[in-house]
Amino acid sequence: MFREIRFWFLAVFLVGQCFCASDVRAEWIRFSENELGDIFFYETGSVKKDSHPIVWILINFQHPLKLNKSVVQSTKILVQVFCKDRSIRELANFEYSGFNGQGKLIRSNESGGPWTPAAKETPEEDIYKILCS
Repeated sequence: MFREIRFWFLAVFLVGQCFCASDVRAEWIRFSENELGDIFFYETGSVKKDSHPIVWILINFQHPLKLNKSVVQSTKILVQVFCKDRSIRELANFEYSGFNGQGKLIRSNESGGPWTPAAKETPEEDIYKILCS
């Protein structure tokens, strides 16, 4: 029963975060680019700073991803950072047919992922520095 309650609270939290992330007034700040030319932004209004900060990240792909018969040009990812050990995990992911999280929602995943180290000289390290400095 405790697990069901925890899942319900997480689902309510993620739904609330999704509505905030799609807000027209959201301010996205560019913070990184990877070796493929993908551009990374974070949403300033979504930053929850503490020992495990959470933030929405938007990625515009330089080269669109092909997924079955669809094309993904951007993704919004809700991430959490563990400042103490420099690790990061994905809480939710939404992939879109257009840039800037616009267009048709192609695929979503709200199951979360494992904690992984924020590798040096990557967008993960860049967002770690922003959230944990």
